[in-house]
Amino acid sequence: MFSFVPVAVATRWAPRIVLAAAVAMIPWMLYLGLCLPSTVSARHWQLAWVGLDVAGLAALAGACWLAHRRDPRALPVAIMNATLVAAKIWFGMSTSPSGHTPNGPLLVEGGQLALAVCCLLLTAAEPASARPVRPAGRFPRTSLEN
Repeated sequence: MFSFVPVAVATRWAPRIVLAAAVAMIPWMLYLGLCLPSTVSARHWQLAWVGLDVAGLAALAGACWLAHRRDPRALPVAIMNATLVAAKIWFGMSTSPSGHTPNGPLLVEGGQLALAVCCLLLTAAEPASARPVRPAGRFPRTSLEN
């Protein structure tokens, strides 16, 4: 199989590229912190929040389904779900009006965070190496195969 970039070269350079990208983000964050306006009106505010909820539901359902199948891919999906919920809580709290504590949404987000933690515990309860992996795309042999 022909490859444009040998795996050894990609493996050696990938951490360096990621580190360079992380360092490059520092001046970008400083620029945004100094130049962005303090208030903004968004036309599709509801669509953005519902979209985050749909993504969270998909991640939660995917992690639970994969954990039920004892698939080792459940843990990364559960981590993605927990990260998404934490980001939703951060943006929900940082975009709420100042001096206003939204108790209802905070309770809902707290419940979602607890669900994400439970999902992580469910997937991390058993080491991935001990989990049986069901092979994908395997079919029983037919009488024509020898």
